[in-house]
Amino acid sequence: MFFKKEVYVSTKMEDYVKAKQALQNAGISYDIKIRNTGSTSSRARQTMGRFGEQPHLETFYYIYVSPKDAEAAAYVLNKIRR
Repeated sequence: MFFKKEVYVSTKMEDYVKAKQALQNAGISYDIKIRNTGSTSSRARQTMGRFGEQPHLETFYYIYVSPKDAEAAAYVLNKIRR
């Protein structure tokens, strides 16, 4: 994300939704990125299985804001972490 600052990353969808809602309620615009780091090849999965993988940790949720909103976003997000 060019010219945006990452203010949040999590592997927990519930926390991600709370963070998005908090930013929205505060009137802070944001962009998101969702990245799945798990096995993507069905052939590899069939051959090797998913041994050692933790599916709940495979998806990363990122939130980005403009640099001018980064401090306000950090304040809002810190409030929901308590």
